[in-house]
Amino acid sequence: MISLWQSDGAIIGRVRIRSRTADPLAAQQRIANLLEGAVIRQSLLPPSAILCVRSLRDPLPRTRWLDGVRAHLPPEWEQAATRELDRMAAGAARPVLAPVPPSAEAVAFLDRAELLACLSEDWLAGKLRANWWWLALLPSGDLDLGLMRELERSAEFLPAVIEALQRHSRAVDFLRRIPESCAARLLAGMLQSHGLLNAGLPATLTEIPGESEIRVHKEEVSPPPQPLTASSADPWLPWVPEASSANLSPTARLLLAYALLLRRAPAVARASWFASRVSEWRALATSAVPIQGDPAIPERAHQRLAISTTPNPDRPKTVMDVLSPLTADEAMALELAAPPGGITHAAEHTSTHAFADGEVTPATRASAPERSFPDGAIMPGTVEYVHRTETSAPLSEPETIAASPRSELPATAVDTAFGGAFFLLNVALHLDLYGDFANPRHPGLELNIWDFVALLAGELAGGELREDPIWPMLAELAGRGAIQKPGEGFRAPDSWRIPLEWLREFPEAQPWRATSAGQRLRLTHPAAFCAVDVPLAGRTAPDALTEEIQVYSAEVSAIEDVDDGINAPSPLDRWTGWIAGYLRARLARALNRDDAAQVLCRVPARLQVTPAHVHVFIRLDEHPIEIRLAGLDRDPGWIPAAGRYVSFHFQ
Repeated sequence: MISLWQSDGAIIGRVRIRSRTADPLAAQQRIANLLEGAVIRQSLLPPSAILCVRSLRDPLPRTRWLDGVRAHLPPEWEQAATRELDRMAAGAARPVLAPVPPSAEAVAFLDRAELLACLSEDWLAGKLRANWWWLALLPSGDLDLGLMRELERSAEFLPAVIEALQRHSRAVDFLRRIPESCAARLLAGMLQSHGLLNAGLPATLTEIPGESEIRVHKEEVSPPPQPLTASSADPWLPWVPEASSANLSPTARLLLAYALLLRRAPAVARASWFASRVSEWRALATSAVPIQGDPAIPERAHQRLAISTTPNPDRPKTVMDVLSPLTADEAMALELAAPPGGITHAAEHTSTHAFADGEVTPATRASAPERSFPDGAIMPGTVEYVHRTETSAPLSEPETIAASPRSELPATAVDTAFGGAFFLLNVALHLDLYGDFANPRHPGLELNIWDFVALLAGELAGGELREDPIWPMLAELAGRGAIQKPGEGFRAPDSWRIPLEWLREFPEAQPWRATSAGQRLRLTHPAAFCAVDVPLAGRTAPDALTEEIQVYSAEVSAIEDVDDGINAPSPLDRWTGWIAGYLRARLARALNRDDAAQVLCRVPARLQVTPAHVHVFIRLDEHPIEIRLAGLDRDPGWIPAAGRYVSFHFQ
């Protein structure tokens, strides 16, 4: 059987045909060619969904498939097939919600993360071979090995997978079942895909033992005076207490902690102070200290975790031992050194495929390839032969960040008047404030990217955004409560110096305006955005101006003393104003209209969120052509800082 992950279109497992032709092989080839060009896709579920159909009868039986002149199936047949698939999709069982009877004719998963979560849970329950959809979806052979390989290939989905398992209290059981070497690879892949690696960390700083190099000695050991306990040492305890289970190895605990943190409190997972505490914890966890705190296993107090430099020849091999060894990049991941504490305002590189003046750029952008299970897959199960159809400043310490109650993301589509706010994701990637799928190691801002969208969209589009359904959705995507303000806990920088790269589209020769107020120096560009805003820090205003202007080849007017008003803005509001001021000018130039910022954000859309995807549906007759010409509506694909795939669909 052809593996489902080889195509992003419809997959037909087997087709049974009846024909009176004298050449069955020729008829088979003709049918295959016709199906190759057919558009067979359900339209009710999200584009990322996977619909598995047990069997599908010909929806238009009188179609003349083997007509000697026919090169394509008629549109009527494709429409009939779509209607039949929509009928099955409407009644499809959702394994993530409830057990599915073996007689179900169709099952559906909203995306690959949900599929992998259900696959993992059935693996734990020993039901992989009892459910027909797994036999169709996984290649023949060892299903256990297939699961582990799928998880390693799809490490970006692990936070959603483990979160789904934990909703049924199965995450700890799952991590106990997988080998240590596999957990290490999963952790490394997850951290790398979510941009939690420091690119400057030498790989030689750490050596990660494989499963055969870690063993537990049951010899009696006297506990030290101050043993390591979950309550005193685990930095993730306020958010992920489940990861403090003594049943888990240190690597499995880190995997569980980071996976759930990326869903519950992503800002904490990306904070430099948290990485420092995890490094300290790991140093303790890998040292020879007793592991205490699990009353269910009293002998744990007398066990000692030992790291051996030689493999254990007595341990029997498992199917997971044949998986690939750790690479240098994966070894770097487990050192868990986080990116340096954010950037204040700048990035060293900018891309050239958006905001090009007078240049038409493609409206779509190649996304990172999503491995394995494709979107919109269909698996009919009756068989005779196989055919495939491809149709900044660090975040605050944990004491200042309160855990908030979380609600479930909407299961149905949500209509918003501000769907264009999601185009700000492309703006942030273009300005190098965050890394994209091609550069996940780019440190970027420690401000959650969904909070970045909320802050900037609120500044550009006005207060109406906070009354729109998009506001609670952005809060949920950012992992904060609806009553929490976006950016809470983010310590905005006190100084602003615009990157030189950001000025390439503003070659104005007019003098910059220099003003001094409240012991701060401010330089305003002729295009009306702030270029420099810094505290005087004991300097006189002329001395500060001389120092700050050296970086820029610009003329500056005489310094004006201005009244800064009674109420000074908060650091976060001031930082948001700096970015928003530049974006207003930049968008006006890119879209060639003064109201560009409002036009960009106020695009009506329908939003659909799955465990690992954000789909934005926009009507073409409501989509300003200027946005397309500027290249701002391309698909960002996988965004490490967002922890999701983002795609735009135009109807």
